[in-house]
Amino acid sequence: DLTQTLLEHFIVHTGLYPARVLVYRDGVSEGDFARVLENECKVIRNVCFKNLPNASQNEECQGKASIFNSPPITFIVCQTQHNIRIVPERPVLRHGNVFSGTCVDSKILDVKDSLLTATKDIPREPSKCFEDPRDEGYDFLLTSQGGLKGTSKPVMYRVLLNENVVWRPQGDYRLDGSPLTKEKLQLCTFHMAFQYGTATKAVRDVPVVKYSKRLAGNIMGYYQFMEAS
Repeated sequence: DLTQTLLEHFIVHTGLYPARVLVYRDGVSEGDFARVLENECKVIRNVCFKNLPNASQNEECQGKASIFNSPPITFIVCQTQHNIRIVPERPVLRHGNVFSGTCVDSKILDVKDSLLTATKDIPREPSKCFEDPRDEGYDFLLTSQGGLKGTSKPVMYRVLLNENVVWRPQGDYRLDGSPLTKEKLQLCTFHMAFQYGTATKAVRDVPVVKYSKRLAGNIMGYYQFMEAS
């Protein structure tokens, strides 16, 4: 199982059990949001629960995986197939694009944000939650790359679930953790754009998504080669 393998690698290389889970998902249409969120979050919770230290088992959950006995999850879908463009009112750069790191999280996203889908169904427990979690929408558009020619196309990040803004991280980080607010999530996503191994500047997609695309392309290439031969 892929999730089990990733968790084992994380524990082996860090010597720690994950306190939070941040998922960037590509290739999901809006009609599949509910199905993907339910199925994939369930798998992540089950794998984390099976690998919990014995001391962390929560008797109230009756041996089942839940938010009470697994790391809080933030689940984000990266949408690139859209017709939205962000341009400056008064261009400063010679190619007429916005600066790298330009983020839009209001106006055109207000309708989606008003649904509060990322936090509305998250259970609250005062002893394990942040004191005053601010319920708001978390979707945003980010132009992380610096365009050189043509109009830069932003990536729309749809935050389907954000338990990390409500629940404290578990374990040793419980007292030191802070809520994953909209501003921190945007900054985290932009900083990751600089971590793609074969680029010297920020890339358009989050590197984990780009790496997964490359891996999927390699696998499909091998599969088609073997099928043809």
